[in-house]
Amino acid sequence: MIRRRRLATPLTKLTLIGSVVGTMLALGTLSGCPDNPYDANTWIEKLNSPKEFDRAVTELEHLCNPKAIPALGKAWERNSKPQRVLQVVIDLARPLTPQEADEKNCTDYMKQGRPASWDAALPILKDAIDGLELGSQRSIDGAVKAAEALGEAQIPEGVNILIDAVNRKMNPKDNAQRVRLTAIAALGKYKDKAAVITLANVVRADTSSQPPQIVGAAINALGDMKTAEAIPVLLESMYRAPLFFTQVRRALVAAGPTVAGELRKILKHEHPVINDLFKDKKLDKYCGDKGDAKPAECKDVSAMDYYASIVIGDLYDVDSVPVLIEALKRPAIAAYYSDWNEGPPAQNAELDALRKIGSPDAAGTVLAIASDTKADERLRGIALSVYGFVSTDGSEKTGSTSGVSYLGALAADNKASEVLRLPASEAYARVASSEDDMKVLRDLAKKYAEASQKARKEADAGPKKEFDAANAKFEAAQKAYEESKKELDKAKAAAGGDVAKVSADVLNKTTEMKKAFDEVKQKIYLPAKEKFDALDQQANGYKGYERGFENHIARIAIAVKCKSDAECYIGTLSADPKEVFAGMKKYIDAGSDADWTADDMAELKVAQIERAMLELRRMGKKAAGVLPKLLEQVKTEDRLIRQSVLLALPRIAPMPCKECEEALDAAIKAGTGRQELSELTYETQLVRSYFGSAGGGAEQSP
Repeated sequence: MIRRRRLATPLTKLTLIGSVVGTMLALGTLSGCPDNPYDANTWIEKLNSPKEFDRAVTELEHLCNPKAIPALGKAWERNSKPQRVLQVVIDLARPLTPQEADEKNCTDYMKQGRPASWDAALPILKDAIDGLELGSQRSIDGAVKAAEALGEAQIPEGVNILIDAVNRKMNPKDNAQRVRLTAIAALGKYKDKAAVITLANVVRADTSSQPPQIVGAAINALGDMKTAEAIPVLLESMYRAPLFFTQVRRALVAAGPTVAGELRKILKHEHPVINDLFKDKKLDKYCGDKGDAKPAECKDVSAMDYYASIVIGDLYDVDSVPVLIEALKRPAIAAYYSDWNEGPPAQNAELDALRKIGSPDAAGTVLAIASDTKADERLRGIALSVYGFVSTDGSEKTGSTSGVSYLGALAADNKASEVLRLPASEAYARVASSEDDMKVLRDLAKKYAEASQKARKEADAGPKKEFDAANAKFEAAQKAYEESKKELDKAKAAAGGDVAKVSADVLNKTTEMKKAFDEVKQKIYLPAKEKFDALDQQANGYKGYERGFENHIARIAIAVKCKSDAECYIGTLSADPKEVFAGMKKYIDAGSDADWTADDMAELKVAQIERAMLELRRMGKKAAGVLPKLLEQVKTEDRLIRQSVLLALPRIAPMPCKECEEALDAAIKAGTGRQELSELTYETQLVRSYFGSAGGGAEQSP
C-alpha cells in the first residue's frame, strides 16, 4: 500500500528567518508549483514524456483522482493501448466507499468516499470494444476488460456497446470469442429489453455458428436478469437445447414467479408457443441422435412433461400439484433417448417434483401408484420413496389399509422385491411416529443381525483359516519371485544391460520363481480367497441391512422424542454421535459397543437429522424461529444433511430472505471448483435462484 510521502524540510536546523523563508517556500511548492507530487495535473502533464510515462500512470493511480481519466485515455490510445493504463482508467472510474478509500490510501476520499466516474471512462471503454482487432491478443484482452467494466458500471449507454460486441461476426474458433462471452455476461447485469432480445437471438442461433459456451453464457445471462421478458426464450431453450438444461433450469427458477404459470400451461399441453415448437421440430419423437431414422422406427418421447416437471419442483409451486397429478395419468414413455438407449419416463420427474413441493394433497395419488401391483415396479419404488415426503403421518388409505401399515407390511414381506422393500422401509421411517411402529423395523434388524452373525461364523471358521494359510503361501511365493527379479536386474546391470551375458542360472531361477508364484496364486490363493470373500461379503451385506433398519428406527425415535418441538429437531444438527448412539440403546439391540464404529454412530445421527428436517418442513413457517441455526448447516459437505436442509429451507424461511441468500452464496463459493461437491453445489444454486426470484440480491456467479 502506497502512502503519501513527507517532504524533507529540516526546519530545526535553520535560523528563525531561514525557517520562515523555508516554510514559505515549502508552502509555495505545495500550493501552486507544477511539480507538486500530490496534484494530478503534475502527472497528467508527464504522461506526454516517454521517460516519465510509467511513473506518471503509477502516481495517478495512487492519487485516486478520476479527473485523470480523459488524459489517461488519450495516453492509452497514443501508446498502443496498453492493458496497464486501461486498468487504471477502470479503477479510477469505480466508486469507492470511505472504507475502500482508506484501504487504498486514497486520502482525499476517506471521509465521504468517491462517486463513480463511468461516464468519463465510457469513451475509452467503447473504443477498447469497438476497436477490437481479431488478430491482436492485446486488443482482445483490452476488449474483455472493457466489457467486464461495462457490466460492472451498468450505465444505460453501455447496453448498445455490449450488444454490438455480442453481434460481432467472427469465426467460432477465434480467440476473440472471449469478448463475446464477456459481453454476454455483462449484458446479464442489465434489465434491458434490447439486451434480452440480443441474448435470445444468441440462444436461438444455429449452434454450428458459435461455440457451445456462448449459448450457455447467454442462458446464464438471461437468468441473471430475473425479468419476465426472458422467460419465453428460456422455455424454448429447455427443449431446443437440452444439452444446456442445467443452465436453463437455474435461469428459469431465477426468472420470477410468473414462470410457474407458464410451466403449468406446458404440462397441460396448452402452451401455444411450445406446442408449435414441438410440432415444427417434431420434438415429441426420437428418430436417432442424428434424426435420420425412418418414421416407422421413431419413438414417442415425453420430453415436454419431463423438463417442465423438473423446474416446477425447483419452484416448490403448490398450485402445480393438481396439474402434476393429472400428468401422472398419462402413459409412461421415455422422456428421451440417447443412441437408442431409453431414458426415464416423465413420471419420474413428476413424482420428484411432488417430493420437493411436499404437499399432502398429493399423498393419496402417490400411495395409489405405490400400491398398484399392475404398475411398473421401478415407478412403484419411486412412488414409495416420494410418499414419505408428501404424507404427514401415513394416514392415507390404500383399500382399507393405512399408508403407514401398508409400508410396514411391504418392508417385512420376504416375497417382495428389494426394489419395493427398501423404499417402503425408508418411507415408513419418515411417516411412522410411535414407539410401537418400531417393532417392524426392530424385527427386520434382528433378522439380518442373526443372518450376519451366521455368515460371519461360517466365514471365520474353515474358510478364514484356509484363506490365511493360502495367503501366507502367496506372500512367500511373491517375495521369492520379487527377490529373483532383483537378482536378475542386478545381473543385467552388471552385464551392461545385455541379457545374453546374464548367467543361465539367474535367468532360470527367475523363470522358476515366476512359475511357482503363478501356481500358488491360481491353484491355492485365489480359490481360498473366493470362498472366504463370498461368506465375508455376505456377512457384511447382512450387517449393512441391519444397520440400515436401525437407522430407520433412529428416524422414528427422533419423532417420538421431539413431537412438535422445533428446537428439539434443530438440536439434531449439533448432536454428538456417541450421545445419539447411547440414546438409541433403548430402542435397538445394540450388542457390544465395540461392534459400532464411529461411522455407524454418525449414520444414526444423520438419519435423525433427515427426519428432523422433514418434520421442520412439515411445520413450515411455525418453525421460523430455528432458521438461523438451519442456515449454519447450509455449508455442510455431508450430502444427506445438506439436501435435507435445502429441502426444508423454502418452506420455513420468509420470502424474500436476505440471510438465506447470504448463507447460500457462502456455500456456493465454498463449493466452487471442487469436483466432489459439484452436484451438491448445483443443488444449492437452484435453491439460491429460488430465493433470488423473490426480489433478492444478484445471482451467484456460476
